[in-house]
Amino acid sequence: MQRAILMVAQMEGLMLFRLDNNKRREEFLAVRASVRKALLMLATAP
Repeated sequence: MQRAILMVAQMEGLMLFRLDNNKRREEFLAVRASVRKALLMLATAP
């Protein structure tokens, strides 16, 4: 339950930094990779 709460909180927080994936493609890809890494770490941590 704590992991789920952290994941949702992180996704909601990132909505503030929503990037235009056409104009700022490099930043968008970097943020997406960072989010994926953090969420995978949360989901698979023992």
